[in-house]
Amino acid sequence: MSRNYLDQPFRAKSHTSSLVFLFFGMVLALAGNVYQFVRGEHMKRDMAAMQRSTQSQIAKLNDVSAAMLEENQQRFQAIKNQLQEITAASLKQSRPGPDRAGSLQPKQAPNRYALELSKASVAAGRTSQ
Repeated sequence: MSRNYLDQPFRAKSHTSSLVFLFFGMVLALAGNVYQFVRGEHMKRDMAAMQRSTQSQIAKLNDVSAAMLEENQQRFQAIKNQLQEITAASLKQSRPGPDRAGSLQPKQAPNRYALELSKASVAAGRTSQ
């Protein structure tokens, strides 16, 4: 039995050191959890800031592209109008319209009559000689 009394202090000392190590391990694990929590919160904050920045940049890009689209549409409309005006002018020059045809006919009629009169006068001049 004396042996049991001698082992008791050694066992108590062994249990005490085990409990101290377990306590320090638990404290270290808790500190690691707090560190990971704080790191996660910082990451959430950074991600939210990046998301806001990205949304702002996308909105600006959308505004710029809409303005450029409007400007391009106005340019295309102006070019279309110019082409229509040029086409209309070309057609007007190449085809005699009602006003142009009317203005040309009276000029042609006197020319034909003048030509026939000149022929007749030449013919009459020949016969009289």
